[in-house]
Amino acid sequence: MSKYTFKPYSAIFPSLFRKEKERIFPHLPRDSLIEHIGSTAIPGLGGKGIIDIAIAIDKGSMEGACAELQKLGYEFRPTFSTPDRFYFIIYLPDPEEGSRRYHIHLTYPESKSKEWKELTGFRDFLLSNPDALEEYAELKKKAVIESGQDGEKYRKMKEPMFQKFNAFQSTRHGKDEKEINKKERPKISVYIALSIDGYIARKDDSLDWLDRVGGFDEDYGFQKLLASIDALIIGRKTYAIASTVPDPYPGKRVVVLSNSLDSVKAGMELYKGDLSELAEKLHREGIKHIWVDGGSTISQFLDLQLVDEMTLSVIPIVLGAGIPLFHAIGKEIPCRLLSSQSYRSGLVQQHYEIIKQFAESQDNIHFKLVDYGSDDYKKAVALREEILRKPLGLFFTKEELEQEKEHVHIAGFLGQEMCATAVLVPDGEEMKMQRVALKAQFQGKGIGSALMRFCEEYAKKHGFKSIYCHARGTAVRFYIKNLYELEGEPFDEDGIPHSKMRKTIP
Repeated sequence: MSKYTFKPYSAIFPSLFRKEKERIFPHLPRDSLIEHIGSTAIPGLGGKGIIDIAIAIDKGSMEGACAELQKLGYEFRPTFSTPDRFYFIIYLPDPEEGSRRYHIHLTYPESKSKEWKELTGFRDFLLSNPDALEEYAELKKKAVIESGQDGEKYRKMKEPMFQKFNAFQSTRHGKDEKEINKKERPKISVYIALSIDGYIARKDDSLDWLDRVGGFDEDYGFQKLLASIDALIIGRKTYAIASTVPDPYPGKRVVVLSNSLDSVKAGMELYKGDLSELAEKLHREGIKHIWVDGGSTISQFLDLQLVDEMTLSVIPIVLGAGIPLFHAIGKEIPCRLLSSQSYRSGLVQQHYEIIKQFAESQDNIHFKLVDYGSDDYKKAVALREEILRKPLGLFFTKEELEQEKEHVHIAGFLGQEMCATAVLVPDGEEMKMQRVALKAQFQGKGIGSALMRFCEEYAKKHGFKSIYCHARGTAVRFYIKNLYELEGEPFDEDGIPHSKMRKTIP
């Protein structure tokens, strides 16, 4: 029997995974992540036909999970395991082949292990890159024919695609703010004073107006901030002021950002380069908390979504002109007010955290059913059209909207602002979810997943057994993270690649 083969993709692969997942899940911690990976998780790819399963659990539960998997018949393979990934194998009865091989890759969640990111990342890379998927399929076929069943040669022939994947990851690394993991970099804080009209200095860079809140025996939390940080990152103008003081930040590491300076004063460091890479570098060097100072510098870090919190001290003065705190970055950044304190001097200090994930109750995120033809329905149609149709040069026709009279319309709100919408269509015992739209500035912050939960709860309450959708190629990864599973081959809809995805309602 050939070890390395290339079998065509089978439509039964998703159901085989679901069946085994249902068998495994009751024996693992309730918060375990279980995902289908490998070639059998990618419609149209083909390969050896092995059902690869990635499981992520908390490190403290690892020993117990290993024991449970072995009780279920899985054989632990230490030779193919690593300190962060435990490898198991089993052969189970199969309707097509009589017996099929299953692999389990047991590791930790993404925040604690690169293994999980790599296991699911390569799958997501192929799902979102049709050209790479086609190239990889041809590469695998060629490797089977030319490797002569030599495992080392087989793996080496597939290396070019893994190199492309690594290059793709490197390109995204530090560029896609939604993927920046807070635990992989230091905490980054902004602490700065500004006028009521938003200026941090006069036009000539002078700061004399800050003295108006001095002399009140109050440091406005400055010493507390200084005690909490390990390092500062400042821009050229802030450096020009700081360099006039003998030791402006005693005991703190100071990094100066400038493309025009050739050197900085002793005890400080000059940096020219990618800010995300700088944050990661400082993290590797043991820095846990950074204070970012200077208007241009703050805006750059905000643009990359690298800021965690901001303390803004508003001085009771309208300057009328000057250097603004924030530069235009072309995007919305939602913030959550943590505290606000006023002082005898008239200074008002506002402490914000940058919202990475919205909290439904805390941020007043709510969903509701909207009536066909109502004002909210019209707003939902406009939102769908803006996000789903206009980029393609299309609009909803009168006939299409007429068909929606009997459909279920759902809208999501942040306060009173409509930010998300979806349409549910009953289909026998199933519910089809379609025309899902979410404003760009809210994507990647938990509202989309909350919308999924609302739709699923509605379907469950009304007796539907499952919910499915036709997901655009760019959205497949989102649905997988929300435990939807791929079905069948990809297809074109409105000239865009789509995949059918389904979730069984428990």
